[in-house]
Amino acid sequence: MLVKQACILLHKLIAYNSVKFSQSTSYSSISINLNDKAIKAIIHLNSQISKHGRTGNIKDAETIFYRMPIKNVVSWTTMLTAYAENGQINNARKLFDEMPERNVASWNAMITGYMRSPYFIACPSRMLY
Repeated sequence: MLVKQACILLHKLIAYNSVKFSQSTSYSSISINLNDKAIKAIIHLNSQISKHGRTGNIKDAETIFYRMPIKNVVSWTTMLTAYAENGQINNARKLFDEMPERNVASWNAMITGYMRSPYFIACPSRMLY
């Protein structure tokens, strides 16, 4: 229920211009300045994605991730990690390739996912492509 409320709050904040666009803070190709409620909603949703990923409930993690109107690099990395930790390395790689912004944590999550992948262990030479 809290996840749904956080998504609704984010949508309302955007609809009512509570999320202000400015040139001060860079976010991918858009510059935005989020207010405290939006930041808290994003943090909450990221924690829910992480929770569902740790418990193996990828469908719920995906639902939350794809319903988020605003995602930060933590959101993308959290979903990538959920895929990788649940043996879905191809989905993790696809998401990694779609990420608008990557940081050290994103790269580490992808590398760790590959290293733990049975595919990598069985055929390491194919991973160089």
